[in-house]
Amino acid sequence: MSQSGLKLLALFAMLLDHAAKTVFRTGILSQWFGMETGRMLRVAMIAAGRMAFPIFAWFAAEGCRKTSDPVKRLFRLLLFAVISEIPFQLNFYKTLSAGIHNVNFTILLACAAIYLGAFLREKGVPDPWAGLLPGFAAVTAGWFAHTNYNAWGVALILVLNYLPDHRERLIFLGAWITVFQLIWHGWNGQTLSWLTSDGRLQLLYWLGAMAALALLATYNGERGRGSKWLYYVFYPSHLLLLYGLTRWLT
Repeated sequence: MSQSGLKLLALFAMLLDHAAKTVFRTGILSQWFGMETGRMLRVAMIAAGRMAFPIFAWFAAEGCRKTSDPVKRLFRLLLFAVISEIPFQLNFYKTLSAGIHNVNFTILLACAAIYLGAFLREKGVPDPWAGLLPGFAAVTAGWFAHTNYNAWGVALILVLNYLPDHRERLIFLGAWITVFQLIWHGWNGQTLSWLTSDGRLQLLYWLGAMAALALLATYNGERGRGSKWLYYVFYPSHLLLLYGLTRWLT
């Protein structure tokens, strides 16, 4: 499958996830299908949505390896991160001071670290320092700035960029998904929540994220047809649409 095809699937998965957490959180699914069926549909949508970020992270790293103009790409990421920030905060936190920032900032930090690492190598800074220093700074910034997926997301993109082999990237991505979903999010302070009957949803979300591996295993290295602007425009646009629908329903 081409990059464009995989990104379209990721966009659809992201839309399902965000719709489940905003529009369908109003209870409209329960009105249509009944309480239990409505709840199950929301859970299924969120589980399917878990595959979106691994695919976006994969192609963020891919873009860093292939872009011919790093400065223009960073400016584009910054521009749409700023444009998306208000819709993101209103949609998920109902305030402009939540302190959590949209995923474009996560991708921006990772890409900036990768490009800075390449620049340092050109200036004679040896590896591993050329990659480690900006990488550590970006991961730290992601954590303290509370970007979506925070340090975990930044680190994922960095490693996917530096791993040379397709199979190695898939293995690492599977390990990252497992640790992030089942250990980081699965730990409730006393035990792994997915080992209890109340926390089994974590297993479903893990399976949803792992579906990204099966999709990315089909990646043929081709760009495919599609505009590189689609993701940038779709992200803030769908957030605005969902926010408007949620306000209309409540």
